Amino acid sequence: MAKSDIRITNFKLGVGIPTNFPMVWTEFFYSFAKMHKPAGYILLEPLDKHERIDEIRNGLCRLARAAGCSHLFMCDVDMVYHPNTLRGLLALDRDIAVGLAHRRYPPFDPLAMRGEPNTYEYVPLDEAYGDAPYQVDNTGSGCMLVKLRTLEAIAEPWFEFGDNPDPNVGGKMGEDITFYWKARKAGLDIWIDPRVEAEHLTLFRVGRDTHRLYAKMKQAQAEFEKEKQAADGKAEEQSKP
Repeated sequence: MAKSDIRITNFKLGVGIPTNFPMVWTEFFYSFAKMHKPAGYILLEPLDKHERIDEIRNGLCRLARAAGCSHLFMCDVDMVYHPNTLRGLLALDRDIAVGLAHRRYPPFDPLAMRGEPNTYEYVPLDEAYGDAPYQVDNTGSGCMLVKLRTLEAIAEPWFEFGDNPDPNVGGKMGEDITFYWKARKAGLDIWIDPRVEAEHLTLFRVGRDTHRLYAKMKQAQAEFEKEKQAADGKAEEQSKP
């Protein structure tokens, strides 16, 4: 692999792939291989690949700290990455910098939210798909760059399937939701750069075009049902003696 031209003083990047899957998508593999990475970066290997995903993420954080890393980049195996992903996130220079990702099931919406658990509101689409980075309170963790010093502000475990803070709702929150909630309570910043986009892999790639197509389909379905209801009502009126 050719050496990257990324150079940052007093910088050491750890790259972790939190997965307990026995196999990975070929599209992920080649996108990861083509991603520009800083010279001297280290690939962190989970000590136990059969643990829960939250435990694997915590293990990668500990490995990065033990290796003296200044930054940790986590990338999921069900994503496709642009070659300049790391360049974009490093240039953002935030506590937590994240690439834009979309939900992998309907409505395929961008994972960019503000607020608190149970009351999150999605970032407006014109902002979510704009050209400027923006701050959020919750997002996905499949394309996430963390400054290791920020972990000092959060008590371990950093990632966990935490209890919902509202006892009336109950249940558990995802390990990424819990991490971001802890980070925000600790005063850390979470930023998304929409110019750094990682597509989700299901049976096909999920990106902003998928979300837009789904929204148009839902709108067309609503219009069809409205027209059908009007036609049924008219037919019923005409059938009356």
